[in-house]
Amino acid sequence: IERQRAEERARRLEQARMEGIEEARREEQQRRAAEQARLEEARRQAEAQTRMNEASRMSAENRNQALNKAIADSDDNYVPPETVLDSLSPEAFLEQVDGPSMYRYEAKEATYTGRSVKVYGESSLDVPIRITAPGSVVEYTVEKRSYDFGLGITAKLDQGGITVVKDMAPFDGSTAISERQQKTMSDQILVGAGSVPCTLNFKFENKFSWICEVSYRIRVIPPSKDVLLSGRRRRAKAGLRALDKDIQLSKQQLDQLYNNRRSLEREVEDMRRQLNGSGDPSNMNGGSNAQEQPRFMPF
Repeated sequence: IERQRAEERARRLEQARMEGIEEARREEQQRRAAEQARLEEARRQAEAQTRMNEASRMSAENRNQALNKAIADSDDNYVPPETVLDSLSPEAFLEQVDGPSMYRYEAKEATYTGRSVKVYGESSLDVPIRITAPGSVVEYTVEKRSYDFGLGITAKLDQGGITVVKDMAPFDGSTAISERQQKTMSDQILVGAGSVPCTLNFKFENKFSWICEVSYRIRVIPPSKDVLLSGRRRRAKAGLRALDKDIQLSKQQLDQLYNNRRSLEREVEDMRRQLNGSGDPSNMNGGSNAQEQPRFMPF
């Protein structure tokens, strides 16, 4: 009997040991499966992040390509403003074509920010931004924190004149992006060669409430030296075309003035002959040789 009990205990111990081994094996399998799943998830996340980074990089490259193309098109279509064409000195034209001096040009970005700036009723807030390099990009984000306000952007040219970049219009957030119960609007401006050097003025106008709060972030991104140099060559060619066209137009206007002058001279000559003929005594006194000087009455 004791032997049977010992064998039974041994059998049960062996069974428990085998069950423990099996349980450990299952746990090890589960651990390995969980680890494999974790590694697989990490791999998928890494691949997704890589794709996102690649897409972001490609998107940035596409944006840069689109921006460089827009700058090139602006330079190719450069037309000097009337104030430059009418100037007696070529310095204004050369300043727009050359842009800033390469010796002192650093292509540094500039950022202007304002948080919860109060604008009282029937008053306005002006934020002047200086632009000296053609092809500069001005990115701005405006946030409406309380009541509506008006936003307008103008460019005051150093050569004279004011260009309206954005008409003054109410910013009520109807076309903006809702974010944390705040309304924001973002946009960008490409400042071409025909508008620099200039001062961009962001004007916030309050005609809707006693007081409103305005937040803004304005970022000025100047072109690189390579872009500026290549643009200088394009602007020079476009400027010469514009000058040739202006010279041809001036010649046509001058020819028209000469034609008008000759026409007026012929009319004056005709009037003089008529006056001389009507004052000839031979026509009034039977062909007498005596002649009187014609009298010209004021008219």
